[in-house]
Amino acid sequence: MNARLRRLIPSRITRLGIGLLLVMSGAIPASGIVAASSPPPVTLHGHVLKNLSSMTRLAAVPPDRSLTLTIALRPSAPTALQNAAVQASSAQRGSHPWLTPRDVGRMFGQSQANVDALAAYFSSYGLTASAPVPNHLSFQVHGTAAQIQQALSVSLSDYQDSHGHRFYATSQDP
Repeated sequence: MNARLRRLIPSRITRLGIGLLLVMSGAIPASGIVAASSPPPVTLHGHVLKNLSSMTRLAAVPPDRSLTLTIALRPSAPTALQNAAVQASSAQRGSHPWLTPRDVGRMFGQSQANVDALAAYFSSYGLTASAPVPNHLSFQVHGTAAQIQQALSVSLSDYQDSHGHRFYATSQDP
């Protein structure tokens, strides 16, 4: 029994020493729980106005300005939605049953789980998300310019077009 104890003690002490070394070096947190790394950010191409370079940039949007953004969602079945739209537009009035917005949502919109996940993402930056429209292809978020800029990793600026209309936009994709 003494020989067995002598064999166990060094191995346990060695494992404890290696474990403490890893915790002290920061390789493993003291809690022993190792968090998975976050996935790298994804750039969402196509969100910069094509003619923005011909507009006049006035100034950065003040960080405390209250803004509302409409978040457009991709249809779950884009080709099927496009086919349904073509079929509906070519049908004679009254000859084809029309889809209600709820039908469109059920057939082509994003799932409530996907909408909830996106709403939670924006909420984590202090933004308030509204309920999705019945077709589940968009919803709105409300908050300050600073919150939106942080959530989307963009900078917002005020611009003016050649007709004097003012608007805000980003010059980079989120």
